[in-house]
Amino acid sequence: MQRYLEQLDASDEQDEVVIDPSAVPGGARKLKSHPEPEAHFMRTANGSAPAYNVQTAVDAAHALIVAQKVTDEATDNRSLLPMAEAAKEAVGDPPTLQVVADAGYSNGEQAEACEARGIVPPRARQSRREQPRERTTIRRSQFQYDEKTDTFRCPAQQILKRKHSRAKIEPCTMPRNRKLAAPVF
Repeated sequence: MQRYLEQLDASDEQDEVVIDPSAVPGGARKLKSHPEPEAHFMRTANGSAPAYNVQTAVDAAHALIVAQKVTDEATDNRSLLPMAEAAKEAVGDPPTLQVVADAGYSNGEQAEACEARGIVPPRARQSRREQPRERTTIRRSQFQYDEKTDTFRCPAQQILKRKHSRAKIEPCTMPRNRKLAAPVF
């Protein structure tokens, strides 16, 4: 521990590196023509740039990073198994380990390999596009207008209130076995 603290103190005493912002575009052009072997171009919010992909595994019970790895792969879909194994080893190799990850880690082969090693991978969620739609459009004539309250009543006998002055109304909620969409007036 003492050696670690001494290293921290020594690094604090070193001069801080100052990067000239005007040199960044030139450096990126140079990397495109003579790329750094370890960095690959990855999509960023501003296009693409030479970058690394940092993977971390966190013990949720203690909020501690238990494993980390810096990769040059632009996507995460081949990182589930190695990171889950590293996390399992770091927390004492329990018989089972529940893993939570975002959709970027989705990979059927790696999920199967995780299960074989006692690691419970995240379940894949259907995207909204893949989910079946059971939507019935109802005709305008099926809504009853009440002049006194300036509202509409849907076939489920719920009152629809105007959201805006242009007669857009909130959708009607129906029982689960019967889904309806409110028409736009």
